[in-house]
Amino acid sequence: MFIAIQRAVLHNGCMDLIMLGAGGHAHSILDALAGTQIDAFVVPAQDVTSASGLHRKVLEESRFLATHRTSARIANGIGQMTPRSARGQAFDRFRSAGFEFETIIHPSAVVSALATLGEGAQVLAGAIVGPGASVGANTVINSAAIIEHHCSIGANVHVGPGAVICGDTQIEDHCMIGAGSTIIQGLHVETGVQLGAGAVLVSDAHRDQILAGVPAKPLRVD
Repeated sequence: MFIAIQRAVLHNGCMDLIMLGAGGHAHSILDALAGTQIDAFVVPAQDVTSASGLHRKVLEESRFLATHRTSARIANGIGQMTPRSARGQAFDRFRSAGFEFETIIHPSAVVSALATLGEGAQVLAGAIVGPGASVGANTVINSAAIIEHHCSIGANVHVGPGAVICGDTQIEDHCMIGAGSTIIQGLHVETGVQLGAGAVLVSDAHRDQILAGVPAKPLRVD
């Protein structure tokens, strides 16, 4: 963990910056990087052809891992659609291979100097991370989301656009917090929880629960 800064941690002239993925989330990360050069886009084999129509230099992932030096820095442009998604799996593969991930803060985001961000965390346009808050590795704080003071957000979490996490809340790893949802202060959200868009959570959420509504209640999943 480290003290958050107000700009992306950018690579120097002798170090490549590589983007994982080439879809919608990758474009949001390009915007957050504010013109920083991406040296190549790395995608799975089945996506090389479609991605090549959008970007000049596209590399297949397994070949990249076999041939590239680990001094290259990685920006994770893979979106997170489920609690244990391809995004987190890719993060683990590249970290195991010795690569390090950029921690990215959009120029319009506000991150307190008293907050901490883990490796590969991303704070996107208009988002706020308050004093004393911590955000885990490979977690996305999406556009206009608010993480209030002294919240603890785990690794591989996605806080959706416009979500509000009130102060002193603890969210464990691999959670999905839906767009426009609210979690009131001081709650504990356990690993793997999915909170639906627009939901209002007013009590603790237990491991792997799926909740929705106002107030949020567990959904029955057959």
